[in-house]
Amino acid sequence: MALKVIQKQVLKETGAEKALAQEIKIQSFCDHPNILKLYGYFDEEEKIILILEYATHGQLFNELKQQVIETCN
Repeated sequence: MALKVIQKQVLKETGAEKALAQEIKIQSFCDHPNILKLYGYFDEEEKIILILEYATHGQLFNELKQQVIETCN
């Protein structure tokens, strides 16, 4: 498992509060091998903590970038 900590102040500054709420709602119901599982979350006074499945290979962008590099060589 992995924890993702999101400061509420940052959400307010960027206007992403509703987007995060929607992401939590959607990801709670997703069950697909290519989508990280969201096990739960904590809503604290200054931050929101997401409990996620650990991504053993890192970010998808890095995987795709590596595949492009290997293909071009």
